[in-house]
This record gives sequence, structure tokens and C-alpha cells, in this order.
Amino acid sequence: MGRLSPVWFLMHPLDQEQKTYVLLDHLKNLHKKINGNQVREVLKEVFVIIEDLKKFKKESKITQESEDRLLNYEREILLFYQGKCKVEIWDSIDEIITTSLGILYKYAKAGLNILQESQEKIKMFEVSPPGGFVTKPNFGILLLRNLVTDEILSYYWAETPTGVLMKRIKTESSVYYSMSYVWIAHEILEKTEDIQRGETPRIIVCEISEDFIEDSECVIESKELLIRKLVGEDRKNKA
Repeated sequence: MGRLSPVWFLMHPLDQEQKTYVLLDHLKNLHKKINGNQVREVLKEVFVIIEDLKKFKKESKITQESEDRLLNYEREILLFYQGKCKVEIWDSIDEIITTSLGILYKYAKAGLNILQESQEKIKMFEVSPPGGFVTKPNFGILLLRNLVTDEILSYYWAETPTGVLMKRIKTESSVYYSMSYVWIAHEILEKTEDIQRGETPRIIVCEISEDFIEDSECVIESKELLIRKLVGEDRKNKA
């Protein structure tokens, strides 16, 4: 996939129709990533482009992240337009930026709608652990149930001073078809050395009503939901 220069909107010719074609062609290529379950990655890139355009319109600069990626000739282009230019040149740049932002906002909205639809396919809840009493509240197991195939993806998670860490657990196929999440957690705990005997972690379940693999968008979203849940609990406890 071709790279879009951070100063693409400043390159010759300063023609709004030509720049619209360049932008739409890039978004068309990005759409292939959306079809490959990489919505977040695409949205991140789109919002970087938006921030660059907004910052240049306001300050004649681009974001530091984008500036750090400039090639030498791109840096020269940016420096040229940071100097004094004729009014008609700035009018052309302003038209390009305004038109491009309109396109990008619509594209970003469509991407956010896809994420919203993905969230609606996820049902998160917590179940009582084996023994019924949690002894290690800052540590747990995340179980992701594929409601299409009944397969389970499982992870350890732990809250640390720097954030929430996760580690994939290789689950044996024998637990896939059990509907008892307590039993699945029990089987995992019996076979792991990552937690001391006698300690009981929390069990969080996400039931996902679509087929998925480990790097699917809904798996990433499930992890994000868990992190938001834990952060929300921490804020509530500190209040």
C-alpha cells in the first residue's frame, strides 16, 4: 500500500480536484484494511491526516508525529509554505484543506459506525469463580466465546501501575463446548503455573455473536471493553 506524504496537500499542483483524487485513492486503499478487520488502524491514520490539515490551516504546521516522518524533499516543501506566499496560493491551500476535511470526516464517521456495530455484538459479564470468592481482584481470566463456533479464546489479565497487561492462554479444545465458564476457568487454573494455588482470580466473559479469529476487530474491542471496565472501577473506588 502506497505511502501518503504528510504534506500531500501542499505538493504541486495546488489543485483542489487533483488533491481530492489523491485523497480518495488513498482512502480506497485504506478500505482494504477495513475489510481485513483493521478498522482501528485505519481510523488512527485518518485522524492523523485530519489533525495535520487542521494544524496547518491554523498554524502553518503539521503534527510533530508527522513532521518526524518527513523525507528531506517533503521538509523543504513544508518550509517553503511556512514562508511568505501570495494570497491566491493560500486561498488554494485553504480550499484543498476544507474540501479534504469534509471527505475525511465522513470517512471517519463511517469507520466509527463499524466499531459501534462491532461493540453491539459483544456481551460482557462477570461470573463467580470456583469457590465463589475472589482472592485476587486485580488479576483475572478473560474468556471470549465465539457464539458461531463455540470456541474459546482465553487470556490472563493483571492490573499494574503502568496499565493492564494481558497474556494469551492456550486453551485445550476439550473446553470449547462447555457452557460452564466456571468449569472452563477451573480447568485453566488447574493447568497453569502463572497463579499460586489457593488464589482465586476474577472471571470476565465476552460472548461475541460473530465468527472471529485472534486478531479480529471484535477481539481487540473486547479487550478494550475490559480495560475500560477496570479503569471505571478504579475511578469509582477512588472517588
